[in-house]
Amino acid sequence: MSVGLKVNEVAKQFGVNANTVRHYVRIGLINPPKDESGYHRFGKNEAQTLRFILNARELGFTLEDIQQLLDDASRGESPCPHARELIELRLDQARLFTSPCGAYGAGHSQLAVNP
Repeated sequence: MSVGLKVNEVAKQFGVNANTVRHYVRIGLINPPKDESGYHRFGKNEAQTLRFILNARELGFTLEDIQQLLDDASRGESPCPHARELIELRLDQARLFTSPCGAYGAGHSQLAVNP
C-alpha cells in the first residue's frame, strides 16, 4: 500500500504546476521516497519542505538560498542566522532595484501635476 501523495496530487494541493515540484525533486531540494511502482510519494515531512520552499520563493529567496537553508537545518544547525543574512541581502537588492524606479515614477507624477 502506498502512503503519501503523488507529484500531481501534492502540486494540486499547493496550487503549483507539477513540473515545478518535479524540478525541486530533480535538483534535490525535496527527496520524497518512491513507492513500489517508482512514483515519488510526498508524506508530511516532504509536504512541509515543499511549503517552506514555496513560501521562501514567494519572499524572493533563490533556489540556492533555499538549498543553503535546508542544508543548515539538515545538519542540525539553526538556519535563522543564515536566513537573516540572506534576507538583508535580498532587501538590499530590492532597494537597488526599486530606487531608480521610485525616482522615475516621482518625476513623472510631478510632470502630471505641473505640465
